[in-house]
Amino acid sequence: MRFRFRSATSLATVLLFLVPGAVAAQEAVHDWTGPYLGFTFGGAKGTTHFDLSGHVTNSSDIPVLGASGTVTLGVNAQSGNFVYGIAGDGSLLTVKGNGDAAGGTIDTALDQLFALRGRLGLTTGNVLFFATAGLAVGHESFDSRIINSTPTNPRDALGNGYVYGPTYGAGVEVALSDKVSLTAEGLVTNLSSLTASGDTGKSSGGSYTATATHSDVTLRGGLNFHF
Repeated sequence: MRFRFRSATSLATVLLFLVPGAVAAQEAVHDWTGPYLGFTFGGAKGTTHFDLSGHVTNSSDIPVLGASGTVTLGVNAQSGNFVYGIAGDGSLLTVKGNGDAAGGTIDTALDQLFALRGRLGLTTGNVLFFATAGLAVGHESFDSRIINSTPTNPRDALGNGYVYGPTYGAGVEVALSDKVSLTAEGLVTNLSSLTASGDTGKSSGGSYTATATHSDVTLRGGLNFHF
């Protein structure tokens, strides 16, 4: 877990400073107070852990990878050099993966993610360093196909639903003007389990249960527009 947090923080900082001219000269403290609307793009990498139980007993980690586009609506308050606030995110994702398990195949996908997060930061000049944490809700689906060698009425375990869990990370934001800022952040997200039942088609009984648990690290960057 500590490794994921350090990775998210480091990647967010590196992304921002790779943008030419992103960091302006240190001047008087910028005023971050007020609402903002943000648009960010990035990618996520992680795993979906599968546990199969019943007629089939097996565990496997399916690597997942994909891109995301996020709209953020938030508001900041400021006291001296400290900035705090709350932000809501809505993301469309294409985070997918597939692999083998117990002689069969598993496909998994996360295609929506919503989050409500608190932010606490320290500003110096026109740069804001912040930590963030909150609750995420995502839409996940999977298809587990474990078929007996001589199947009779096999049935895939098809999972489809919303899962939730904590999301946390860190980032940095640079004010390009009073109205526009450049932002980059890394986030760790751990979602709850999604369960579905299937059958291998074994004539004497082949039912099993598949349980999927998703976690990932997301790196994203973009622009915030302040009002």
